[in-house]
Amino acid sequence: MQSDEWKKLKKYSGQWVALKRNKIVGHGKTLKEAYNKGLKFCREPKVFQVPENANEVYLL
Repeated sequence: MQSDEWKKLKKYSGQWVALKRNKIVGHGKTLKEAYNKGLKFCREPKVFQVPENANEVYLL
């Protein structure tokens, strides 16, 4: 069973995602693109790449 969080992130598979307090505030094909979008919402967004393979797990 997939968690609600993974279901939300799945649509960004293979992309970079910027977070502010566990909310997506930006995304893009590159780290720089996601980070710059995230800067519009906070000073230091947390950025990571969503895995393309559903068997990979990331803990935040």
